[in-house]
Amino acid sequence: MNPHNIVSALSDLIANNLTVTQQSPIISQERQMAEYLADTVKLMTSGQKVDYVEETTLDFGRYTDDEESEEEEESMLDEKESEEMDEDWKDKELASEKYNLRSFSEEFMRQVIDFVDRAGPGSKHGRSWKAIHHRFQTIPDRSYIPRFRKYLEHHGTKRQKIQDLDSLVYKKLVDARQKNLVVHGLDIQRWGLKIAKEIKLDDFHASHGWLENFKSHHRLTSLKITNFVSHHQVENREVIEKSKQNFILEFNKVSSHFKPSDIFNTDQTGVEKELHSNRTISFVGEKRTFAVVQSKNATTHSYTLQPTISLDGRLLETIYLCLQEQGGELNVSRTV
Repeated sequence: MNPHNIVSALSDLIANNLTVTQQSPIISQERQMAEYLADTVKLMTSGQKVDYVEETTLDFGRYTDDEESEEEEESMLDEKESEEMDEDWKDKELASEKYNLRSFSEEFMRQVIDFVDRAGPGSKHGRSWKAIHHRFQTIPDRSYIPRFRKYLEHHGTKRQKIQDLDSLVYKKLVDARQKNLVVHGLDIQRWGLKIAKEIKLDDFHASHGWLENFKSHHRLTSLKITNFVSHHQVENREVIEKSKQNFILEFNKVSSHFKPSDIFNTDQTGVEKELHSNRTISFVGEKRTFAVVQSKNATTHSYTLQPTISLDGRLLETIYLCLQEQGGELNVSRTV
């Protein structure tokens, strides 16, 4: 079908069947109706088959003209009382309306549905269409009321699922970091996709934009890992912390009897053996960032150098070579 032919035929029908032929400046409601018709024509011409269905909504189809007139009078009284209570209510409502039919705001739709459901004290059937249109003049016809209701029901469910997904992903992140597991952006996106499938949030894609919003909302950033620990160390953190405090107290007590040049500290350094990441996503403000590995010893070479330094800053000339082999001897098949 050719949309230009449809518009031309529609123009002829209007010219031949309508008595009002005098032109006037185009108002916003007329432009909105034109946009609605244009969208309808575009939708019809883009399809392979067009079916015409006449729909009677549950909201108003059960009312008779007498009932509607009665409800209109009651609703108009409610409107008058409302205007007397708040003289500028109309300006506030009009200011909140979206004049483009394709972009009614969620807030506006909720205002409409709340108004429809909140009938006067003597009302039996809710608001009449004329009362609704008097209050919200940018709604073209009554068919938009069930559309608004359906959208809000669907969107409300979707929004709740998105909030649930955010909470569940964040819970997995907290659990992973409490175990000192390394977390990257790809992990968060993978969790999001898995949870979205479980809660049937079908149109969720875990995009880069969603990831950045998630990190910003929960104050997350990429931090350099400062300490690698084994699973055993993670499980005994409280014991280690207590041991550290006891060591500091004991050191301060004993070190007072020695000169700084007679107090030494030695530690190992070497080439990393186990492949691991040096960064992870964690929480802003974290002073020390831990990451668990399969074997802490495997993050350094089997043969490590162990320098020694005194408390006064003097590096000893002797450097120890630490061997992993049992018995303290190198394997004869290896070359040093």
